[in-house]
Amino acid sequence: MTLEELYSQAKRLSRQEKINLAGNSGVKVLEYLKSRGFDGEKSFKFILYLTALFAGADGDLSSEEWDLFIQVTGMKDLTHAKFKEAFQGFLGDREFVQSMDDVIDSWPDEIKGAACYYGLAFIAADGVIDSRERAVFEKILG
Repeated sequence: MTLEELYSQAKRLSRQEKINLAGNSGVKVLEYLKSRGFDGEKSFKFILYLTALFAGADGDLSSEEWDLFIQVTGMKDLTHAKFKEAFQGFLGDREFVQSMDDVIDSWPDEIKGAACYYGLAFIAADGVIDSRERAVFEKILG
C-alpha cells in the first residue's frame, strides 16, 4: 500500500475510528518505550513530541487534532493553549528534537509503523494532509 492510499483511507475514517487507530498505535509505541527503559515522564514527553511532530507539521494544531488528542489521552486538564505552547517549545528545541529523532531512527520497522499510524489519525483529523505532514512520514520511514 502506498502512502497516498493510506492518506486516502485515513481521510475516510470516522472520528471513532481515528480515536481507535491513534489509541491502539500509541499503546504499541508506549509499550515499546517502556520495554526500552523509558519511565512514565519520558514516555509522556515522547507521545507529546510525536503528536506535535504530526499534528503540528502544518504549522497549526487544529481543533479537530486537539479533540482527537484529548480523546486518545484522556488528558482533559491540559488546555489547548498549554499544549500548543509545549509543542512549539519542543519543535524549537533543536537538541530535544535531535534526541527524539535519534530514538525514532533506532526503532524497528514495526514500531516506526505504529508511530506512523498514530500520526496518520492526527493528520487526517482535520481532513487536510499537506506536503509538510507527508514529509514527517518520509522522515520516520526513511
